[in-house]
Amino acid sequence: MRSVVVIGAGSAGCVVAARLSEDPDTSVVLLEAGPDYPDVHAAPDDIRSAFVFAGTDHDWGYISDGVIALADAVNLGGTSDAIPVLRGKVVGGSSAVNGTSAMRSTPSDFDRWVAAGNDVWSWAQVLPFFRKLENDPAAGDFHGHTGPFPVRRFTVDDMRPIQRAFLDACTSIGIAFVDDHNAPGAIGAGPIPLNQIDGVRQSAAVTHLDAARPRKNFTLRSDVLVDRLDIVDGQVRAVILADGERIVADEFAVAAGAYGSPAILMRSGIGPATELAALGIATVADLPAVGKHLRDHPMFAVAVQARPDAIGDLNPPVQTMLTIASSGVSTQENLDVEIAMFTVLPDVVLFGIGMVRPRSVGEMQLLSRDPSAPPRIRLNYFAEPTDLDGMVCGVRVVRDLIATAALAPFVGAELFPGPDTRDDSALAAVIRATPTSYAHATGTCRMGAEAATSVVDQTGRVHGFANLRVIDASIMPALPSVPTNATTMMLAERCVTWMR
Repeated sequence: MRSVVVIGAGSAGCVVAARLSEDPDTSVVLLEAGPDYPDVHAAPDDIRSAFVFAGTDHDWGYISDGVIALADAVNLGGTSDAIPVLRGKVVGGSSAVNGTSAMRSTPSDFDRWVAAGNDVWSWAQVLPFFRKLENDPAAGDFHGHTGPFPVRRFTVDDMRPIQRAFLDACTSIGIAFVDDHNAPGAIGAGPIPLNQIDGVRQSAAVTHLDAARPRKNFTLRSDVLVDRLDIVDGQVRAVILADGERIVADEFAVAAGAYGSPAILMRSGIGPATELAALGIATVADLPAVGKHLRDHPMFAVAVQARPDAIGDLNPPVQTMLTIASSGVSTQENLDVEIAMFTVLPDVVLFGIGMVRPRSVGEMQLLSRDPSAPPRIRLNYFAEPTDLDGMVCGVRVVRDLIATAALAPFVGAELFPGPDTRDDSALAAVIRATPTSYAHATGTCRMGAEAATSVVDQTGRVHGFANLRVIDASIMPALPSVPTNATTMMLAERCVTWMR
């Protein structure tokens, strides 16, 4: 019987392990550092409820160097000298703690993958795998209707009054209404597609892993920390856990995410030779791109005084999404800013602005051979000044929205950055000083043809290794212009076909 070890039970790892275990002649062991909650309805609130997200009870606790995270403007969390980098540490990974966005990457996102030398990842080639993934009641062949991943949208009639008012405010300032953000060419304001059912988050542990749990050829081991891979003569022989246990297999798939996957490779001797040597790690394969090319969506929040009597119940906290092109050329190919309105506190409404096509590039570095030590993460937001332009545009649009008659019954004065911060340079300074992460990190094991500039080939196979793959968001060669969960799961659905 063929044996496979999958490292990391996140969005990608759950898909890979579940799909591989459909073959009774393949034995699959799935390893996860966090806990397992096999009954989602009995799980803690931050795992079960789709209305709770960005918590830290099931998080790795990573931070990014060098910038202030969030101003203590309206008692929303205090200040620090680093950005929290949220990553789920639980079976289901970040899909078990996220905001449940089910937005697809756009066709133009995959044009950038192809332009980076990955010609088997065109839109036409990935669409069947989105459709295989989805269970979306929206009409038409463009959507999948029988997959394991539920996609749901609130109708306008089902929306809370403040969320309907947000859409009315958008149309009143000339923004198009879109009923399906996952449709070709969609840009504007409309209901956000979500992978939740009746307020319950449908993580990858629910959508894929539940089907695998009863299989005799499937084993899930939670609360185990992976140290490294044991590699002999260019062949991976085993996974070595932090306590020294060895797990032998024929093939290995690393799916530990944009920070975990490169860290495991580097502890195994796969990565930039000079950095490995500095830590006393013998180089097995000099792949300089490991840990590099980190891209993430920066986010900035405008806080506005709420009128609690008008808002009422805070849940669901988000039901709508606005997408715009800061260039003014309003096509999906130019889409670079997302705006969503959140009700998470009774007296404050937050408008989250995400820069979803940033040019700035960061990196992560291993600081220790200790698998429990966090890596150094440099998100490097706004290294490219043009990224600030999109954020400033987003703030301007939010201010236009809160000034509309549609939102007037629900919101009052701007609390942060505040009415005194008016001109573009002042706004840019505040945004640069107070970003937060949209938690969509990619690229640290990116795919490509050349070992000098990439880590894996187009099928996820690590350059130079016949039995080792990386399959997760870390291999994306370009950052999608949407939240990354659905794209990560689609990527895993496709890569596992090559493993089969």
